[in-house]
Amino acid sequence: PPGPCSTPSSGRVRRETPTRRRISDRTDMSSTRSSGVLLHPTSLPGRFGIGDLGPGAIDFLDFLEAAGQRLWQVLPLGPTGYGDSPYQCFSAFAGNPLLVSLDRLIEEGLLTEAEVTRPLESAAADGPPSIAGGTVDYPAVIAHRRTLWPRVLDRFDATAPPSAGTQSRSSCRVIA
Repeated sequence: PPGPCSTPSSGRVRRETPTRRRISDRTDMSSTRSSGVLLHPTSLPGRFGIGDLGPGAIDFLDFLEAAGQRLWQVLPLGPTGYGDSPYQCFSAFAGNPLLVSLDRLIEEGLLTEAEVTRPLESAAADGPPSIAGGTVDYPAVIAHRRTLWPRVLDRFDATAPPSAGTQSRSSCRVIA
């Protein structure tokens, strides 16, 4: 008698192997279809020279939902290396500090609006880096953020509950 993997026309029995399974054993992909977009968060509009995971990302998610999109695929989110490419990450486990929302840090009281809009002393600009011509000036953005992280960490140390632990804070201080 034909087995569960036989073909009705030939009567031959195919053996199942780990790499060959019956189609009915696979996940049913036909029940729901969805679509979305591929966009790295740094490509979003941002007030401080680069897109981040702040209000611009929330607005983008609202836009996707209104447009009937269900997926937002992002490129790797690690700290970028050579050429500031998301594919040239220094670490597969670390997050990119440029994606931290300065707007959210202001809301949390870890930065002030004046601090984030103050120009760098070494820069000729009148404020934080901007996205001129649709491109990110990574060296300017990195320099701007690098001046802010010690303030954020000091204020976090002063206000964080004991449950936040000191291990993570000391690790963060090394990075800043």
